[in-house]
Amino acid sequence: MGKEHNISEANCQLGDTTYYKRLDQDPTSDHQRLLNEKLTEMLASKAISEDNIEYLTVANPRTGRFYLLPKTHKPGNPGRPIVSANGHPTKRISEFVDLHYLCLITIVCPRYHLSYKAISKRHTRRDIACLT
Repeated sequence: MGKEHNISEANCQLGDTTYYKRLDQDPTSDHQRLLNEKLTEMLASKAISEDNIEYLTVANPRTGRFYLLPKTHKPGNPGRPIVSANGHPTKRISEFVDLHYLCLITIVCPRYHLSYKAISKRHTRRDIACLT
C-alpha cells in the first residue's frame, strides 16, 4: 500500500457528505474570535479567572489536521480517520474539561485515579492551579 492508495482512501472518506462538508474557507479564525468573546463574557461574569483565560487561549491557532491510521487487521487496510486538534482553538478547552471531569469522576469511581494522576503530570503546577 503506497502513497497513492492513502490519498485515494483519504479522498474517498472526505468525499462522504454524510460525515464531511467541504468548506470554502478555513473557519479557524472565526472559531478563535467566538471563543475569545465567550471567554471574555465568562471573565466579566466571574465564571473564570484571568489565569484561566491565559491558559485557555491559544496564541497562534491552526486548523485541525486530518490523517488516516491504517486498520491493518482488515482486508485492504482501510484508514481510520483522525483529526488532530493540536494547536486548534478548542484544544486547551478540551483539556480543561477533561481534567475537571476526570477529577470529579475519581471521587465517584476511584479506579480512574491513576488516569487523573497521569493527566495531571502533563501539566505544569501553574496550569493545574489555573484549572482549579
